[in-house]
Amino acid sequence: MRPLCATLRSPAPIVRATARARARRCARRAGFLESGGVYDPLNYAAGKDINRLRSVELKNGRICMLATLGYVVQEVYSWPNDQGYFDGSNPITTFATVPVFGVLQILLVCGLIEINTGNEWQTREPGDIGFDPLGLAKNGINPAYADAELKHARLAMVGWLGFVTQSLVTGKGVLATTFDKFS
Repeated sequence: MRPLCATLRSPAPIVRATARARARRCARRAGFLESGGVYDPLNYAAGKDINRLRSVELKNGRICMLATLGYVVQEVYSWPNDQGYFDGSNPITTFATVPVFGVLQILLVCGLIEINTGNEWQTREPGDIGFDPLGLAKNGINPAYADAELKHARLAMVGWLGFVTQSLVTGKGVLATTFDKFS
């Protein structure tokens, strides 16, 4: 079986390229997205600070990792309440039960967090927010952990979008729809 890179045709012959340079060109042509390099086919990052874009990507990815977990947990467990808020297994319909002032409070807190952490990307490494209760980064951020976090963050962003789409289309929660297919 020939590797994927061998099946690609180069527009110009590769003359005496090193293995690393050849692999880089192959990955670029094949459209592989590895966090070790910069993949920007639409030239979006031109003229922008890559550290800021990476910091924003990690922040949104961390939020989506928590949102994905919360999306599934909310179907299984809900807080006991007498007012009927947050009742239901579908997070989309459950959000509609939140009072207007509750939504405004959530938006206000999110805005305050963004205002207070807006320029930290200029003084720190992307993803470093100075919070390390387990001491995993006491000797600096491990590149393998940073790479894994970035890949998981990207997966969570796509996964959360899939969860929301599935809930909007079916009108049910993700677990309910998934187990309907297997029963």
